[in-house]
Amino acid sequence: MSRGSSSSIRAYELAPNGPMPLTRCPKCPRLDPLVRCTTKRTENGNFGREFVKCESKAQAGKALKQCHFFMWLDEYIAALGICRDDMMTGAAPEQAVDSRAYVATDTLAAELKNMNANLAELKIMNANLAELKKMNADLAELKNMNADLAELKNMKKLFKVFYISLISIGVLFLMMNH
Repeated sequence: MSRGSSSSIRAYELAPNGPMPLTRCPKCPRLDPLVRCTTKRTENGNFGREFVKCESKAQAGKALKQCHFFMWLDEYIAALGICRDDMMTGAAPEQAVDSRAYVATDTLAAELKNMNANLAELKIMNANLAELKKMNADLAELKNMNADLAELKNMKKLFKVFYISLISIGVLFLMMNH
């Protein structure tokens, strides 16, 4: 439903049917509570009927798809396990506390899921860091090998000069003795 066809009431605000603790959306990872609305259109015979929906607001740093969660208020109350009459009279404080605990538990579960995802990312980063350290050690070893190779090339040049000098001395010695 669009904003033009309903009016909304935020979590724990009074409405014609009394206060209602609202949980977060069960269909998406957003932590915001559902929004309680009342239909304003007369189509389908639902004028004045209350429902809850997810507002699908964007969250900083997260690319989330739009959520289309919708549930009639009486179905929502049944899903929470709270009797509507008890809520209107305030005769069920334990159930109201239970539903608030459900909201807190639900929020904590979402935060725990988020923390587990972050932990998995950290484990991957740690593995990548260990691999980078190994590659850095291998690179240092290659640099040492390259320096040794350059030293061997210099020794080869010196050996050539020494060998040529030795042959030259031998030829000169032979020429002087004849």
